[in-house]
Amino acid sequence: MISNRAFITAICVFAAIAWAQHKLANTHRVSTDSIADTSMMKDAAACLVFDDTLLLERYADYRKHYQALVDGSQGMLPFIQSFALGGNSRSVAMNESLACSISYPQLLYPKSDPLVIAVIKYSETLDTLRDRTFDAEALYNQPRPDIERARQLDADLAQDMHQLQQRSLAVRKHFEEPQFLARSEQLAAIDYRLGHDQHWHTLNFMLLARQTINYLNRSEANARLSPDDLKALYAELVDAWLDAELYFNTMPNLKSANRKRPVWTVIKAPAHTWLATLDTLQQRWAAHADVDQLNKQLRAVEQGYDQLLMRYNASVSGQY
Repeated sequence: MISNRAFITAICVFAAIAWAQHKLANTHRVSTDSIADTSMMKDAAACLVFDDTLLLERYADYRKHYQALVDGSQGMLPFIQSFALGGNSRSVAMNESLACSISYPQLLYPKSDPLVIAVIKYSETLDTLRDRTFDAEALYNQPRPDIERARQLDADLAQDMHQLQQRSLAVRKHFEEPQFLARSEQLAAIDYRLGHDQHWHTLNFMLLARQTINYLNRSEANARLSPDDLKALYAELVDAWLDAELYFNTMPNLKSANRKRPVWTVIKAPAHTWLATLDTLQQRWAAHADVDQLNKQLRAVEQGYDQLLMRYNASVSGQY
């Protein structure tokens, strides 16, 4: 359901490096494999982006070939040239530089680490899917692909894609949790030192927004969601937005770092638009709208959050 938005792209790369640095700082032995182990997490972060972008495009292209074969019009389409993920001599892909793979030599960190466990399981699923894509390329590059073999392979690929999605969610969760915790601690520190100042109001809203996206994200893990829960999250966000507006309206000449406009004044418009989109989703959900309509509105919520987050990140990076 939820895509590799700007948050995932940025957070996974950052968290991968931060996680590795944290582990290195707390280990009791000096290792010559630290670069390789950090690379494992970077590989995983890159693959998370890959499996929600290029892989989906390749899978969609493959499905066109499958449907054409079943419909009897397979000869009208060109043979698949880039479905396989690469990294294996069996691949007939023309551009293997786009392949995604995770390498993990003898691990510096214990395999009991939740992130390591999640990455290894994710990598194993990716390897299984890779083997299936080799089979698909070989089959569909034959003059007359066997339809029964194609049907079985299609079912296997669908199952592999679903499992990859589930395991990628687990990796993303472990990547994100430390960063979210750090931001929450930062919010508490601001409150302790400065009270509810401009930085607190802005960060508070962004954390609540992320919590809401995380809640919607749980549907991919088959968790039970309800419009009432979303309504409560929406109410929290509205209160945070109104509190921030009240604070900044009483201080119209307030400046942020480097004497620039406060970050809130940059994001409040997209934040308000996003809240309206979220409200529409909640109301349609409560009214039992059809699935297609809800999915369309959900995508609008995701895209609105993307835009909000990009504005926030651009503004923060330009000031601090």
